[in-house]
Amino acid sequence: MPIPDYNGASLVPDLSGSLRLALGIAQQHEQKQQQLEAAGLTDQVANTSGGLNILTQPENLKTLMRLNRLDPEAAKFAVNIANIRDQSALSTMSKQSEDASRTYQALLDIKDPAERNRFLASTIREKDGQGQDTTKLREMIGLSPDEQTLRARSRIIMAGDMKDLLAQQNEAVLKGLEVQDKRLKIMQTAQQMELARREDARKNADEGRKTQEENAKVSEKAKAMADANQQTIESAGMVNEQIDQVLKAVPKGVTGPIFGRLASLDNTGDTAAKVRAIDTLKSMLTLDKLMDMKRSSPTGASGLGSTSERELAALANSIANLDPLQDDKSLEHELEKVRNFFSGVSLKAGGKPLARGVAQSAQTQPQQVGRFVVVAH
Repeated sequence: MPIPDYNGASLVPDLSGSLRLALGIAQQHEQKQQQLEAAGLTDQVANTSGGLNILTQPENLKTLMRLNRLDPEAAKFAVNIANIRDQSALSTMSKQSEDASRTYQALLDIKDPAERNRFLASTIREKDGQGQDTTKLREMIGLSPDEQTLRARSRIIMAGDMKDLLAQQNEAVLKGLEVQDKRLKIMQTAQQMELARREDARKNADEGRKTQEENAKVSEKAKAMADANQQTIESAGMVNEQIDQVLKAVPKGVTGPIFGRLASLDNTGDTAAKVRAIDTLKSMLTLDKLMDMKRSSPTGASGLGSTSERELAALANSIANLDPLQDDKSLEHELEKVRNFFSGVSLKAGGKPLARGVAQSAQTQPQQVGRFVVVAH
């Protein structure tokens, strides 16, 4: 029986599938670890400040995960950066990150192990004198050059990440301050508008009160003027009525200076009535009473208010000089002057012209009045 022809390669077990499976399992494990790591960091980030939280950005979460793999303590410190609002503190930490990066780069540039250790010792003394933490530098003393190199590179990476996060936080703080400043300006503007509105309302209220007071004064003044004018009109009417009473008492039919005077000397009923009427008129229009009428009238407006004291004195003097013994025409003429004066007063006060008495002009045959002969009209 012939021996089968075998390919040597077929005798070697095919492990490629197993390797792929193992690599897949390893990758899944690493992804799961990263998920757990990310979940833990996310929980920490969630506890930081909300409005300015730069760590919620996907790129910065990756940075945190990288820091956590290099140094969990550094990752925790990075998480706390989101809580810092002091720009001075952020600037100080950024400078420290730059200084750390330079220090570790200077260490990498030194190739001689002994020289490296001397550099570390010198740097530690310097930073101790400045009050800085030198724990990480001390941990590198005595390590092999390769270990020192690895540590230095990881520290440079962490310093760079810290500096980037600090710069982002500083920018976020600036933006937050700008937003806060805008909000405060809006609040300030709203406050100023409210204060201006209240001031306007207060001024309007004050002006309203002043207007009401002024209107009340005007109304009061108008009422006082109306009352004074009404008093003036009534006084003028009473004077007019009394003048009519005097004219009614003048004997009818008496004419001429002689007959008129003789009739005036008659002591019978009509003449006595004339004397009484003239006396009443005189008592109504004394200078004191005319001055009272002037004072009760609005000065310079209407009624007697615009009449000068000299004019009132002349009027009072004319009224006082009315004589029952003067001839009737002269008496009527003087009385009509008084009536015309008070008619003007009534018109100024808003009243009507005073009614004039009936003029006696047509002459008739003389007739006997008492013991005197008079001419009847």
